[in-house]
Order: sequence, then structure tokens, then C-alpha cells
Amino acid sequence: MINMLYLVYKFQPTAYARANSGEFWRWMQDREHWFYDGLEMVLKTEWYVRTIGIDVHAVEHIVTF
Repeated sequence: MINMLYLVYKFQPTAYARANSGEFWRWMQDREHWFYDGLEMVLKTEWYVRTIGIDVHAVEHIVTF
């Protein structure tokens, strides 16, 4: 049996965040590594960004166990 966890983070980035998106994704990558480190049951993680309004986005995070 495969289980999934689906999380959605809604955010409105600041001007700094828009100008430094690489920094944001490095932070997300570090966070993912820290959060899932040692959890052998995690099979896969996926990230998607969707624009849902003017300067409003949703980061969708799917974890497969």
C-alpha cells in the first residue's frame, strides 16, 4: 500500500524573495532534508508552484510513503 501526504503552502513573496528565488529554493531543499532525514518510509517527494493570484502563489508538496 502506498500512502501520500499532500500539503499546500500559500504565500505572497516580498520584493526580496522575488529577486532571490534561488535562495528560497535552497532553504526549501535544506528544510526537506532536515525534516525527512532518517525516515526510510519516504519513497519520494515532489514540489510544484502554482500562481493563484497577483503575486500570490501556492507551493504544493507531495510525499509518498
